Amino acid sequence: MSWRVGMLYVQCMALLSLLAARLGSEGRRMVRGEVGQSTVEYAVVAALIVIAGMAAVQLFGQGITTVFQNIVRRVQGIG
Repeated sequence: MSWRVGMLYVQCMALLSLLAARLGSEGRRMVRGEVGQSTVEYAVVAALIVIAGMAAVQLFGQGITTVFQNIVRRVQGIG
């Protein structure tokens, strides 16, 4: 690592420490990485939910389309 990269790292850490001091206990947790870890876990869970939703649409998509088309036809027939 060059000295410039090292200095940039030190400056970034100093800035994060200052920000953490201003934010209080939540800021200190963020700098230590505890909040980031939770965020990653939530992102993984959200991605799995999206994938499951996409799979459900692929599996049941045509059936759901047929049901909604039948509902629209019945509502149009009433009016």
